[in-house]
Amino acid sequence: MTQTPSSSPAQTLMHLLSGKFVARSLGLVAELGIADLLRDGPRAIEALARDTGSHPRALYRVMRALAGIGVFAEATGRTFALTPLSQALRSDAAGSMRGMARWLGAEPEAWRAWGDLGHSVRTGQPASAEVFAYFAANPAAGAIFDAAMASGTHVTAEAVAAAYDFATAGRIVDVGGGQGTLLLAIRAKHPAIEATLFDMPHVIGRARTALTSQSSWLELATGSFFERVPPGDTCLLKHVVHDWSDELATVILRRCREALRPGGRVLVIERPIGPDDDRAVRWMDLEMLVMTSGGQERTIGEFAALFARAGLTLVRTIETRSPVVILEAAAA
Repeated sequence: MTQTPSSSPAQTLMHLLSGKFVARSLGLVAELGIADLLRDGPRAIEALARDTGSHPRALYRVMRALAGIGVFAEATGRTFALTPLSQALRSDAAGSMRGMARWLGAEPEAWRAWGDLGHSVRTGQPASAEVFAYFAANPAAGAIFDAAMASGTHVTAEAVAAAYDFATAGRIVDVGGGQGTLLLAIRAKHPAIEATLFDMPHVIGRARTALTSQSSWLELATGSFFERVPPGDTCLLKHVVHDWSDELATVILRRCREALRPGGRVLVIERPIGPDDDRAVRWMDLEMLVMTSGGQERTIGEFAALFARAGLTLVRTIETRSPVVILEAAAA
């Protein structure tokens, strides 16, 4: 945010610092499912409090604050309604942001880690326990994280599917592909594809229920991408490489190269850091700092160096209509 003529530097800084209050309040209303309760129209705060097991006056103060920044609309009689912003917090909204709001604004481990940002800056080490081990040991948190990663994924997936010609991609292996959202978007545009969704067992376990009707073209496979990747013609890595240090990211890319059939490609889908980035990627870089062991956002040049270490060559970069870029690599 830049300073406006009507605000002093102190006022601008205070406005930035209040982001803490906004994020936590959004996390709370997402956790309570307030937007879902307002799906059919305005409701009084007493009804919202009753249905969420909340204290009416306390919940009103949160809703009033969020209405003040346009997240909800307040009418007479302490009644609240959805706005375009809170419509996106509905569980059934296309590209729902409810999961992301719960992760960034309500998940205790995410808040605790950011509270120890100073530790990460002093040591270069994460402030959290190894995040994926944490999810495996805390399935509820893992489910919230999965939903967070799905936030906006539909838009991103459709942008990727539109930007790349997957008609000639052969068998696609979505490495660390979560719930299969990207593959479903690609399949919608290219109905002849065959694919493998590859992830950790507990992730595929959650995906299996949702993808039971896709069995004719989609194989579900479990394992560690540090050890092996199922064979295919095109390996997809969407928002996977940024989770890992250079050393471990190189191992993942090597496993993908080893899995490629002759003439295959590795597609890394990320938001690179650069002079024209969307700024949000710079904050996500700090999320990687506090939550992962060496994860980071990278420039295109840094991605090219990773590819080279893994025996791959960056062939081209492809812009999409979303902030992500497709980095296409082939065996060197």
